[in-house]
Amino acid sequence: MALSGESADEVFGGYPMFHDPAYIKADTFPWLGGAAVRMETTQRLLGPGLNGGKLDLTGYLDDLYRTALAEVPELTGPAAADPHERRMREICHLFLTRFLPNLLDRKDRMSMAVGLEVRVPFCDHRLVEYVFGTPWSHKTFDGREKSLLRAATADVLPQSVVQRVKSRQWRRCWMPMQPSRRSPHLRPTRCSAASGRRWNRS
Repeated sequence: MALSGESADEVFGGYPMFHDPAYIKADTFPWLGGAAVRMETTQRLLGPGLNGGKLDLTGYLDDLYRTALAEVPELTGPAAADPHERRMREICHLFLTRFLPNLLDRKDRMSMAVGLEVRVPFCDHRLVEYVFGTPWSHKTFDGREKSLLRAATADVLPQSVVQRVKSRQWRRCWMPMQPSRRSPHLRPTRCSAASGRRWNRS
């Protein structure tokens, strides 16, 4: 058995996107905002028969985004008067309900493929529910990512770990599907070093 840290970033606000105004203000899913992912990148993955107006990808993503926002529990109390608190609550909910499930699915598939049981303590519903209801100003009380988690573990972990800077793992190149679902119209193409592979139409 192994323990994994999935959900810590989503629950405690660890991703750089939680602290980047470009992503916070983007009127879409945070991981699609800013300069991280461009719609033309997605469109290049599709064959010419699907581009050119047959697929309204922008409209589809917008519908998904609006549906997700409608599911965010209403913020109450003094923090409800702060637009930034309301927005960060939305972003946290989007990451927990739309982004995290993909990571957990990948974790489950990869671990089961080698017969390894992996548990994710940060996904404990009691922890998630409690921290989700915590104001964003408390989650970042010292101006850093994962402020609450750092403070809660400061007396049990070495300072080198507590003060460690978040390692950026975002890449402009990405694999959109599992190999078993790979379309015959997609082909691997070279990408920047250490970024893995991306897929373009053949």
